[in-house]
Parts: sequence; C-alpha cells; structure tokens
Amino acid sequence: SKVLGRSLAMKELRLIWNWTDPQIEIRGIKIANTEGFKDPDLFAADALDLRIKIWPLLIGQFQISDLRIDTPVLILEKKSEDAKNWDLPIFSNARAVTETVVPEDRHDFPLVGTSSIRNGKIIYRDLTKKIDLELILALAEGGSGKGNTDLKITGKGTLQDKVFSLDMTGGSIDELRDSSKTYPLTVNLQMGDTRVDIKGHFKEPIQMTGIDATLS
Repeated sequence: SKVLGRSLAMKELRLIWNWTDPQIEIRGIKIANTEGFKDPDLFAADALDLRIKIWPLLIGQFQISDLRIDTPVLILEKKSEDAKNWDLPIFSNARAVTETVVPEDRHDFPLVGTSSIRNGKIIYRDLTKKIDLELILALAEGGSGKGNTDLKITGKGTLQDKVFSLDMTGGSIDELRDSSKTYPLTVNLQMGDTRVDIKGHFKEPIQMTGIDATLS
C-alpha cells in the first residue's frame, strides 16, 4: 500500500516455496481507486496465481513461468490531463509510466512461460474525448518456450453505447521479443454492420510501428 500510494487488500495470500519456481497464490485482491473517482477499485480480481523463476533473478532477469488471473476488472478513467486514476505515486511522471509499462526494446518485454486471463473486464473512460469503452474478455492467453503458445484474445463490449466483438491472434512471446523478425498479428473487429479485418506483420509491435498489413 505504501509503494502504490493506494489501499491494497487481499483475502488470502499463500506462498508455495521451492528453489526453482515458487508459486504465489492471491485471492480477492483489490487496489483502491483514486479519491474523487466514482468506482471504489482501480483493479480487482478473484484470483491471481504466478510462478517466478528464482535463478534468473541472480543475473537481473525477471521471468514468470506461469501467470493466471481469474475475473479481473481494471477501470481506467481520465477526467483531465491532470486527473487520471492511474497516476500512482510509484511513478514520478507520465514518462516513468510509459517506460515501465511499454518497453522501448522488444527484447525487454517480460518473459512469461504461459499466461491466461479469463472472464475479465476492462473499462476505459476519457471525459476529455468523450470515450466510454467497456471490454469483456472471455479469454486472453499467450506464452513462450516449449510449444510457443500464440497470443489469443476474444471479447466483446461497448464503445459509445455501440456493441462490438473482438478476436485477435498473434505470435508467441518468444516471437514478440525477437527483434530480428516481424511479429504476426490478426485482428477481427465487428461493430454493428461494420466489420474490420487486419492481417499482417509489425516490425515494432510494442511501439505499433513498421506495419505491413492488409485491411478489409
């Protein structure tokens, strides 16, 4: 809570220790919202389980062998340039947030063995641009290493009171971190009678540049 500058609550926290990849199990996690915003929580999830590889930490590498999040809800809201609920004291300024969340180099993207997010919800409101987005994630998964699990995201939601559906597939995290190759990505978006299909490759997927794709 002191690091975040927000109230952090958990119903249950359990550590299953071993010397290779200890497991952390969290139940009923909640991070309080900024004062003055209507929703009580910035983030909440029924369950968050992760395994961290111990030995890579000795050489400064943070590797997650397995990450699973059940029923997460993330609410992001912007009232003005100076009033955003994701401005946490842990970040000194907007640049620090960007550098932490969005790595400048593809190889700096966190290495995750397998990951799965189920039954999630993302809400984004921008009062300055009159954007009100709600995305319900049925499934988001991906990974690296053996099997090279591809990125898969499926969901539906509303944007400005209009219903949409989203299906997105991409390469594995190994491919995402390999700057010598372009990253494959396919996006299918349906909103009412409008359908947008994008299929192609990104030279720099983290920065969303170097696009070689077809739009239909």
